[in-house]
Amino acid sequence: MPDALQWMPPASTRPVAVSRLVPDRRLLLRPGWRALLTGLCVAVVLTFGWAGGAIAQGDPSITLIPESEVPRGPPRDTEDALARSAELVRKYPRDPRARLDRAAALLITTDLIGAERELRAGLAEEKTLARLNPAVSSMLRATLAKTLLLQSRQDEATAMARPLCDSETRFRIEVAKVGLCPDLGPAGRHVPGELDPVRLVAVAKAASELKALARDGRSPHMSDPAAGALFDAVLDVGDLTRETPLITQMAGIGRWSILIGEVCGMYDLPTAPQEARERMRSYAPEIGRCLDALLGASGAGLAATADPPAWFRGMLEALKPNPHQMVIQAVQITLATMSRPEPADAWRRARLPALAALAERAGPLLTADERRRVAASVLSVSRAARDAALRTGLMGVASRLGDK
Repeated sequence: MPDALQWMPPASTRPVAVSRLVPDRRLLLRPGWRALLTGLCVAVVLTFGWAGGAIAQGDPSITLIPESEVPRGPPRDTEDALARSAELVRKYPRDPRARLDRAAALLITTDLIGAERELRAGLAEEKTLARLNPAVSSMLRATLAKTLLLQSRQDEATAMARPLCDSETRFRIEVAKVGLCPDLGPAGRHVPGELDPVRLVAVAKAASELKALARDGRSPHMSDPAAGALFDAVLDVGDLTRETPLITQMAGIGRWSILIGEVCGMYDLPTAPQEARERMRSYAPEIGRCLDALLGASGAGLAATADPPAWFRGMLEALKPNPHQMVIQAVQITLATMSRPEPADAWRRARLPALAALAERAGPLLTADERRRVAASVLSVSRAARDAALRTGLMGVASRLGDK
């Protein structure tokens, strides 16, 4: 929500916008990993700084939100956010801050088209924006760029973000976090917990090139000379698993997850048994790498939001799925694939390190009930396993999920 509406406690780094990073709705209609991996993108786009209020009175025909009607607390839930923002737009349609607040509420409900409409309406109020702190215009532009990106409109998103990339404001950092500053130079000193925006640009480029390699229904193999390094760029999520990302990096985690989903969607297992067996025989390494990336990305999202600020907790609870559910779903889809008849035992054993790493990372962060549920699922698969090493490995994963 806009800081201009001042429902956060005053601080130099209080949030000025909270919008849910959501996947393209078309992708959610597809079965398999694409739907789940893009579900990881129910992350949160956080922007920090001051949006500010009015700095000039200007045209008296344009009514700005009065101080007496500025919201003093975060919305109680999604319904409250929608109702409150609709009322602000009804009463103050020329105030871009009302449009920004409405866009944030619509993003929570995954209404990307509606959010885009509100953001463009806010940017069109040039006379009103001239009366407000310049940060309001930058916030509208940054949020619109991200919204376009979530609709797979990369070129439009990059063009919208370009003025921010060329600025020295904090908004340059925000759009760079999701790879919208392609001309950004090499990163400087690495701050623990922060993602390298240049790395995200490389991930986006590699994902685009991988999709371009698909020809006549044939997805690329990792063994293809032109594809191996591209797979590594997208699916090596070591930058997400080596350390705990800061909560301010959720936009980058979400963007990376979208790109994983776009690539791994090419390897979804068909529902027809014979086609599924053929796909697994042809693309077992790629499917395995996708599952490992899924586990790593979901764990990063949970770790980043493990100790959220008080103002952020309500937003987390509204996310569907929330980071806890994302981890559970990631484990479930991995176990479901391991339980299919097509994979070889060696392939199944190759999933154990990523499962064990996620269990180690997520175990202390899940609730006791969630840990029991996940552990029960893992043990169920272990009991059905004929391979002794696989059975032992899965039991070890379950043990990491014991009561903490």
